[in-house]
Amino acid sequence: MQRKMKVTGFARFFLVMIIVAPVAYIGASYYNGEDGIANIKRLFGIDKSEIAEPSQEQSVQDQDQPVESLDDAAMRKELEYQQKRMEELKKENQRLRKEVLEKEKELSNLKNQ
Repeated sequence: MQRKMKVTGFARFFLVMIIVAPVAYIGASYYNGEDGIANIKRLFGIDKSEIAEPSQEQSVQDQDQPVESLDDAAMRKELEYQQKRMEELKKENQRLRKEVLEKEKELSNLKNQ
């Protein structure tokens, strides 16, 4: 009959922290909208080998291409939409402020009567 292996309190704590701390970090990262696993890989430098540096020929070819790409056009369109939306919201805000002032005046008139 074998004896049970005894583990100290600190050893239990250490084993739990080896498992719980990374899981908690990954969970918190995903909750904050980040990629926790990628953060850990970047921290330890695991994914550095995947990054390839462009050659000189590629960089020369990239300089000849027009600056505006599809992403730029889409971002400009989104910017214009957001600016229009902001103007609409400003106008609505002013209208609502005027309406609140009118209601406050109406309320004060009713209180005075």
